[in-house]
Amino acid sequence: MQLRVLEYVVTVADLGSVTAAATALHVTQPAISRQIGELERSLGVSLFQRTPQGLRLTRAGRRFVPIARDILGRVDDGRGVMRAISDRRVSSLTVACPPTAMAYTVAPFVALGGTPIRNIREVPPGDVYAELRNGTVDVAINTWVPPAGLAGRAIRSLPLLVQFPAGHRFEGRATVPIDLLVAESLVVPGRGSAIRAALDKATVENGTHVDSVEETDSSTVAQAIAAAGLGCAVVIEQPRFDLRSARILSHTGAEIPVTQYGAWDPTHYAADEIEQFVSNLSDWAHCQQRNPLRSAEDGQGTAGDDMAAEA
Repeated sequence: MQLRVLEYVVTVADLGSVTAAATALHVTQPAISRQIGELERSLGVSLFQRTPQGLRLTRAGRRFVPIARDILGRVDDGRGVMRAISDRRVSSLTVACPPTAMAYTVAPFVALGGTPIRNIREVPPGDVYAELRNGTVDVAINTWVPPAGLAGRAIRSLPLLVQFPAGHRFEGRATVPIDLLVAESLVVPGRGSAIRAALDKATVENGTHVDSVEETDSSTVAQAIAAAGLGCAVVIEQPRFDLRSARILSHTGAEIPVTQYGAWDPTHYAADEIEQFVSNLSDWAHCQQRNPLRSAEDGQGTAGDDMAAEA
């Protein structure tokens, strides 16, 4: 089965006639009819039915055309990959990451320009590496340690923060020990987030237990609930909604870190370029550490200055 005849079938299906397909593909009508006829004989089914309105797909044809499209699409993708390797360039890569990493790490860095990233897929932490495994994306940024079989490196660690409205008993504190925190009603990003895991680990090590924890879909929602006076948000973002913020300290008096990782398939055709992207992202992120997780606007506005200063 040749790729050319698959293109003939798809074009005839789209345009509804051999005449129109021949014009679009710049080949003769007999050539298209002959090639499709040979394909039908080899498959043992008819793909088209002739009607007064033109050619219509048969039941077998309706099943076959999506297969043909998929094959042609994969061939195009493969050609693009080979061209990229031949030209020693990467034109377009896609990242998967949770909302926090997208808004405060990946998107601000991409906005600086000079990266091969052209799309960012925002997915829950528990789904990030699955996106990488199934080939939907080329790079993963997550707060979970990359599983075996993937290449990866730490990008940066961020302190676990507690945020609360004005007038709260923690106001004026730069740090809050974990044993004081556990008596509060806490609002935490859920769905397997590293923030919840870090909080749980710290309370276990402290020999305490959090009495009240409400899980939300995102850190933004957790902050909004805290701003409404319905609890304290445990997050790693800078405060929103006029919240106050303090670093949470473990039972040893140390900050509680949440680490972001970059991961990729080591067999990826652009593995070298992806590794360089992750390395550059890590370098830029460390430039921001003196004021971690600024707003997206501030991050974009100051990143260039930070990088220029280091250069």
